[in-house]
Amino acid sequence: NNIDQQSRAISKDLKERATSYLASMPSQSEFWLPGDEVDILCEEAFYIWASKVTDRKLQLSYDQINRIKLQVENYPGKLQWTIDVGDLWRVQRNGNVLTLVHETESISDSLPWYIVETNHVFFDVNDQLESDTELIIKLPPKMESSSLSMKRVKDVGNMRFLPQWRKGRSPIKIKELLRGQKIPLHLRDETSVLCISVGSEDQIVAVYIQQSDEDANGKWIIHSDFEPTKGNSVTR
Repeated sequence: NNIDQQSRAISKDLKERATSYLASMPSQSEFWLPGDEVDILCEEAFYIWASKVTDRKLQLSYDQINRIKLQVENYPGKLQWTIDVGDLWRVQRNGNVLTLVHETESISDSLPWYIVETNHVFFDVNDQLESDTELIIKLPPKMESSSLSMKRVKDVGNMRFLPQWRKGRSPIKIKELLRGQKIPLHLRDETSVLCISVGSEDQIVAVYIQQSDEDANGKWIIHSDFEPTKGNSVTR
């Protein structure tokens, strides 16, 4: 009938326009966002692109695409995040570019991470190092996981940090902490820190301690405000 014909014509037109959009992108291995709004054309283009770059191993559902759409639109200022879309695949945003990464692959960041919500307050952040180091943090009320980002000490300056063993005392400067952990001077600026945006300011949530560039057995030191409650087990 006419309704079915119109529906097929609209679907065909949308697919053709989405394909044209993909062809115009600078790189076919990355999905370039047109802006801070994800319209139906962008949704269709991303669906086609995701299927293509994974050799049809990943077929995103409407709910999965909608999660990505809401993340882009609700947090336009957050230019680095990662969302788990199942089957060991993750969508990663860097600037205006989205990429798809399989858990068995390496990510370009020296300390990649992703977030999996396990209940209302706990989040599981994995850095995918060879040592399979795992970080569990507790987000205080009104703080959102989308505000988390991985940075380096040189990016945040000599911010203050309160490790668990100093709880109840005054915070110390991050470089003082690194010096106390015997981190070589040349590595301190490159030390990775997980930060959370609070208003217009950043706060360090956790610091990743490595004694050398080759150290595969690093450890996380968590700010006392983000320490998980003891006795609670959190699993992926």
